[in-house]
Amino acid sequence: MMRTLSHVQGKGCLAHNNRCFKPKNVDSTRTPENVIYIQQDIAEAYRNLFTNAVELYNAHQKRNDRKIMNGYFEHVFNHAPCGKVIESPNGQKSFYEDVVQIGTKDDTGVGSTNAATAKLCLDEYMQGFTTRNPNFYVFNAVMHVDEATPHLHIDYIPIGHYTRGVPVQNGLAQALREMGYGGGKDAINRWRISERAVLGDICRAHGFEIAEENPGRGYSFTVDEYKKHRDIINDYERQEETLRNEIKPLLDSKAIAEQVTVKGLSLPGNKKIINTSEFDELETQKKAYALQADEYRRNNELFTSRTAELDERERALQEREAKAAEDEALIEKKLKEAKEKKDAADSLKWEAQVIYNTQVKLNEKYEKSEKELDQYASRCFSLEDDIKEFKRKFQIAEKELEDARTDKVMLEKKINALTSENADLREKQRNFDKELKKHTDAYDEKIEDLKIKYDAANGLLDAAYEIGNYIGRRCGVDFNDALDKRSDGYSLGYIFGGQGRDRVLDR
Repeated sequence: MMRTLSHVQGKGCLAHNNRCFKPKNVDSTRTPENVIYIQQDIAEAYRNLFTNAVELYNAHQKRNDRKIMNGYFEHVFNHAPCGKVIESPNGQKSFYEDVVQIGTKDDTGVGSTNAATAKLCLDEYMQGFTTRNPNFYVFNAVMHVDEATPHLHIDYIPIGHYTRGVPVQNGLAQALREMGYGGGKDAINRWRISERAVLGDICRAHGFEIAEENPGRGYSFTVDEYKKHRDIINDYERQEETLRNEIKPLLDSKAIAEQVTVKGLSLPGNKKIINTSEFDELETQKKAYALQADEYRRNNELFTSRTAELDERERALQEREAKAAEDEALIEKKLKEAKEKKDAADSLKWEAQVIYNTQVKLNEKYEKSEKELDQYASRCFSLEDDIKEFKRKFQIAEKELEDARTDKVMLEKKINALTSENADLREKQRNFDKELKKHTDAYDEKIEDLKIKYDAANGLLDAAYEIGNYIGRRCGVDFNDALDKRSDGYSLGYIFGGQGRDRVLDR
């Protein structure tokens, strides 16, 4: 018997997973048989994962208002740690949950031999989960056997490493990228397909036959890609229908053969003696059935080959989208680095210009002081008062130099503040662009859907008109005249798209 594999994202309710309350579908007498792999408080998990990273981040901050003072969980989600999924304003989740199940209650129900085998498979899968996924920190995992079918609840925090901000963060996309599943919106689907393959191998090793996953999930096409892909699928569906029509005579022959009643004389040992004509008829049906079965086999091989070609094209589309997403991320990263380098260069250029202007002024003052020194040098022995005046002016020059240095420090602080403010503005702009694109894409999808419905409505009106014409010709009635005149005096043209309901009884 073929069994399905279910590997889906769960709601993430730790109270349900840890049986803090009794759901209606739970047999409490079997609850002690549940397998607990790990149960760690989520607040403790966050402290273990992010405390050192937050301290390192705070140590590099010169402004207190940029430091994280109340814990990483509270900083990201603006909420105290709790046992349900909390989502941040930018879409981050406090943790993620995967629910893994083999078969259904009908073929792998609790209490059956198959359920015992399923428990072994799920246990083996869970034992290797953290090794396969080093960037998923599992803080809560349990196997439930007190419901209809054995299944796993795996709760984890995705860990990503960054060069900006807190060096270790809750980041699903970065975690998947570091584990080798690339970037883009399809990365999580590629990971889930890989995990499903691992579970499938484990099940087959324990003697289970696993059904193929339902295609079409986890991949998002553009409008043009979807139309092209839909055309390919429609073509194969037409070919499938053709093949079904071709094997229909075979199925009919088989049905007829099954309905044939052979008369004859019964003998001991469930044997019969039949006449020659009945025997010849059976031989003829047998040969016809064999020929049609051979034809069906060839058609089925052709259909299987074409189906494999379609699967290959779909995999190619998925790989192309993944590559495009990676290239886009790389280009965006390089543009961001180039912008940062340009901003840094502009800042250094401006600072250098300020220092240069200050140095020019100091040079001018120094040259002026040298001239004055030359003038007073010849009279230094007799003009002590003039020497004191020179010293006073030199002290003033030194004070002005110190003031210039102080001004330079203040200007550097202002530059740092403006640079930080500019970075925040750029981040807000990027978030606005993302939100605008999301609404624009949704609007485009609605327009496309309305267009399809409009075309379908026009097609129905055209079909109704053609049917009316055909019925009119068969009945000897002028359909166009009937459209303009009905027994109740209203125009049928209103039904088929007319603009009014004019009375036409006097025509």
